[in-house]
Parts: sequence; structure tokens; C-alpha cells
Amino acid sequence: MREIKVKDIHHPGVTEEFDRLTLNDLERLVKKRDQFVDTGCPACHSMNVDFAFEYQNLGYRRCRKCELLYISPAPTEAMHLDYVVNSTAMAYWRETANPSMKGSRRPMYKERVDYANGVFKKLGYSPKSSLEVGAGNGEFAEELIHGSNLEKIVVLEPQELNLDFPKVEIIHGGFDDLEKEGRTFDVVFAWELIEHILEPDQFLKLVRKVMAPGALLILSTPNENSVETRKLGTESSNILFDHVRLYNPLAISRLLERNGFRILDLSTPGLLDVQRLQDNLEKNPEAFKNDPALHFLLTGKEEVTEEFQDYLRENHLSSHMRVVAVIDKEWKGGHAPLLKVSDFEDKTITMKNSNPEQQPTNFNSVVLPHVQDLKDPYPPKLMRHILNDIVQIDSGKFIDLGGGWGQHARIVADMGFDVTSVDRESATSGVASVICDFMVEPLPFEDNSIDIVFSKSVIEHFYVCDLPLIMSEVNRVLKPGGAFVITTPDWEYNMREFYQVFTHVTPYTKSSLKQCLTMYGFDRVSTRNLVQLPQVWNNKFLTILSDITAYLPLPRSLGKWVRWSKERLLLGLCYKASP
Repeated sequence: MREIKVKDIHHPGVTEEFDRLTLNDLERLVKKRDQFVDTGCPACHSMNVDFAFEYQNLGYRRCRKCELLYISPAPTEAMHLDYVVNSTAMAYWRETANPSMKGSRRPMYKERVDYANGVFKKLGYSPKSSLEVGAGNGEFAEELIHGSNLEKIVVLEPQELNLDFPKVEIIHGGFDDLEKEGRTFDVVFAWELIEHILEPDQFLKLVRKVMAPGALLILSTPNENSVETRKLGTESSNILFDHVRLYNPLAISRLLERNGFRILDLSTPGLLDVQRLQDNLEKNPEAFKNDPALHFLLTGKEEVTEEFQDYLRENHLSSHMRVVAVIDKEWKGGHAPLLKVSDFEDKTITMKNSNPEQQPTNFNSVVLPHVQDLKDPYPPKLMRHILNDIVQIDSGKFIDLGGGWGQHARIVADMGFDVTSVDRESATSGVASVICDFMVEPLPFEDNSIDIVFSKSVIEHFYVCDLPLIMSEVNRVLKPGGAFVITTPDWEYNMREFYQVFTHVTPYTKSSLKQCLTMYGFDRVSTRNLVQLPQVWNNKFLTILSDITAYLPLPRSLGKWVRWSKERLLLGLCYKASP
């Protein structure tokens, strides 16, 4: 398949005209706003939802449990169907959009057929019949004719559709017609559809009735948890009125599980996130001013942007999501619970036990008390390994940036360094320390005066927009050739554990940390993952054994060897460039 470009899917001018007509349609619809229905989460049915924002005169809520973003209050099913049928924007898209789009979009539909064939091959499954729900202009069905072994292809589409092929049957009615005839299918496709469905439980209930025993459901939908959607917000192509429910991997999983489906595969195989972000950066560079790391990635060499797109794809951060599922249990769905207006009249959140004297005084007192154990043999071994074996510096002025209780600062002081611990909160004892909110204040040290700046498990607590001042201050105070050492959880090995600390906000990999340090002007940048087992550090055989353990499906509760083989530390080392 040739490379797909954004312009192949949305030709210049087409999206703009579609958006203009959509606003006209919406203006007519919101006049009936008093008939809209306000509900809890349609995905997990939680009532624990918040108002998120208003866009195009419509309110959006976000579920606190599964993070579904959805329009609420929303029109009823009848109002929504009337909108789709009579929408001037939809009519324009179908009838007056550039005819060449059909040809340029063909690779996208061919890729979907190739994907489906890959799923069948992987599962050893040979379906004979398929149903596509919401077939649009029929492009996918056309590709199925030529690219699959299906004997019968049925498309269910309320709009007029002409596909004159022997294998293809078009049904303009609804599921009722299929149910009356008792028809079932070996695979049901729902491409970019479920985000348009107000009551997904009712939709999935109908889908179940037309699935033959052992049949597959293959669906795709935008991933609202993608970097592209979260960064661009309402500028994202995913935030549209017609996308009434915007799912993420957790939300779609909760929805399908409650409706009796078992997910066989969930992926985000998107190809266009970087292109869309680059287009937005070109049109609106101001929006990326406080996000220098993302700016750096988007403006990097082609291999950098390709690696970034691969990373998004592999870590469920692309804006396109696909799911393969089978019926596994009984349907336990229902209508999304209604919200009462009175529940949301008072926007002020009152915390229980809100007496300030009863609240924790600072982060260190809550999260870090365990590091006061001065008898733990691991921290001294770690610091000696980092300074003696990796950095290979045995003396000098040393800053422990974000020193917490000062455990590592005391160890380094005992090794002969001139140590100062810097933290935003009062905690360190036993060594020289200063309180400095280095997210907004300059470091209280002279230019070119420090030999080593060390920061353990701190950078993951910063948003990307916090980094410019911090990085520039570290660079300022270091001597030319001075070392900057960072440790942080390695996201590749700590995906499941990373957010167990509630202040963790930015995960890093070897690649992204290296890009970050390089972007801020440091020299000789290197990154590595570090097994937190001292016996491994200088033993090649044990290193190999630990690497094998990391990828075996063993529970971390088996002991330190398994846990620390799997939960690795990421270490970044760089130096201030010499003049």
C-alpha cells in the first residue's frame, strides 16, 4: 500500500465547506436544546462525570472512571437520525465533494481489507458472509469484492447507495429487517461508526443478534486519548458534532465487556497523527510555544518523525483505534443513566475532612517517607555505580535537584562531594540544602560553578511546558564539561506501574529522553535502562538472565529478581558543551 496522506482523505477546501455547512445544521438543531437528554457515561455507566467544555454550542462531559468524552446534554436518537438524514453537510459530503476523493481514498479502504484478511489468517478463520454497518459510499465493500474470499457481502446503510455487484446486497432499512429474516453473518464490520451512536449498548445488542456463533466484530473508532486529539483539542478532526461519543482504549473495553464481548485485539494503527500535528504547527505555531519537546519531534528529521509515529502506534497513542471482539457472555447492557440537573447546580466541590490541619503538609511527607531508611544498602550501591562506573567522577560540587528527604545527597556527601540538596519543599537534613521552586525560580548558584547536577525520579513529575526554565538553569550553573544525570522510570518497562504515583505526568523512553536532552543543548547525550539489581551491573551472564526475565509472563510478586528485572530505571547522562 502506498503512503496515505491527510490530503488524500480530506482534500483542500472540502473539510472547510463541510464544517461551514455543519454549523448551519447545528444552528437548527440547538434550537431544540430543551429536548436534549443529559446522561451519565454511555461507556461504563458511571455517574461520576464532569463538565469538560462547550464547543459549537454543545456541552461535553468527561467520565472520571473511563475518561470517555461525550456530548451531553445530547439530542435524542430520533433527533439525531433526523439530523443525519436531513443534514446539508452530509449531503454535500456524499454528492458534491471532489469526485477524485474516491480514488485517493482507495488505499485507505484497501488497507482495511488487508487488515481484516490478516485478522482472519491469524485466527485461522474463514468467514463466508459479512455485514458492514454504516457503509458510507460503499468503498470498503468494493474493495472486499476484489480482496477477500467472502461469498456474500451485505451492507446496511440508511442513505441511498448504488453498488451493482453480484456479491453485494444493500439494505436501506435497519436491523429489524435482518432480525425478522433470522439472518446471521460470520463477521460484522463497523468502521468509524460507534462514535456516532448515542446509545452504544442498544447498538451492540442488535449487532449480537446478527452474529453467527463464533463470528467476529471488527470495529474502528477515533482514539480520544491520542496525542493528536489531546494536543489539538477542538482543532482536532476527531472533535465533531457527529462524534457524539469519543472513546479511548479503556472506555471501549469497558463498553464491550459489559455488553458481553471479549476483546481479541485492540490496536491504534494510525498513520496520520504526525502529519496532522505538523499541519497544525504550520498554521498555528503559537499553540506549540509551551510544548518544545513536541515541537522538536515534529520539526525533526524524517526518521525522527517516523519513529515518533511508530511510538504513538505501538503505545495506544495514535488517533485511530481498532478492536476485534467475539461474543463471550450474555448481554448486560442498558440505557445510559440519566443525570439530574440538581446534581450539577452547585459547581463547587467540597472535600470531606477539608480542615487544612488534617491535610498532608507536602508531597515529601506523603510519597517519600520510605526513603528515610538509612540502613537500606541499595541506594549507596546505586550512587557509587552511577558516579564511579558510569559518570566516572569522584569529587566536585554536586547538586541533588529535587532531593526530597536527602537520602542520596547524604550518600554522595559521604563519598567526598561538596553537596547541596535543592527541593521545592523543606525536607532534607544532614547536608546543605536550599528551598527553591525551580519550576518558576532560577537556581541559587553562580554560572559555571557546578560539576554534577543529579536528579533522581523527578523529571516525570514535570509537564513538558515546565522544562524550558529547568533545563536552561541546569545548563547555566554547570561548568563546561559538567555532567547532568537524570533517572526516571523507563516507560517501556513501567507502563502498568507508572501512574501509581499520582503526581507522575510525563513518561519517558530511551529515545524520548535523549531527544529532550539534545533539544535543550546538552552534549554527548546517552540514555540506557538500568536494572535495579546490583549483582547484575557488572555480570554479563546475569544481565542476559535479567533481560530474559523481563519478557517472561511472570508476576512481579515472585520476588525482587522478577520485580526489578521488569521495573527498570531509565538513566540519562549528558554534559554541558564546552565553549
